[in-house]
Amino acid sequence: MRTFMLVSTSLLMLAALPGCLVQDIHDELVGVNARLESVEATLGKIDATNERLDLLESRLDTLNRLESIDDELDAVEKELVSINGELDPIKGSLVNLDEHLASLRKTISNIDSTIPFLKFSGDDEEDGETEDANPFAPEPAETENPAEGAGNAP
Repeated sequence: MRTFMLVSTSLLMLAALPGCLVQDIHDELVGVNARLESVEATLGKIDATNERLDLLESRLDTLNRLESIDDELDAVEKELVSINGELDPIKGSLVNLDEHLASLRKTISNIDSTIPFLKFSGDDEEDGETEDANPFAPEPAETENPAEGAGNAP
């Protein structure tokens, strides 16, 4: 009987022992699940931060392109200033040439008015042109609307 008691007590202890281990494992799993939820929330925040960083990176790329374009525009502006400086003497020469030609035109007009049968200048109207007409301007193309031409024919 004593053996029976010892065996039954041992069996009861063994039966109680695995329950404690299962309870401990269960408690640990609950804690791990709670930490996993926290880790998942943190990973969600990290994903959102990564998306914002990607957007920021694309904006920075655009900004870098704009800065390079700005640098190129500055270089073009410097070239234009340089070209403008080179053109200033030419502008002055053209102004002097205009003044000289205006003086020459006045002289020719005076000769024309003094000797009326000689026409050196083209100031008088010829073929419908006036003295303000530009001799280098292209002549206007004669366009006729076919609908108007058919209705106006005699």
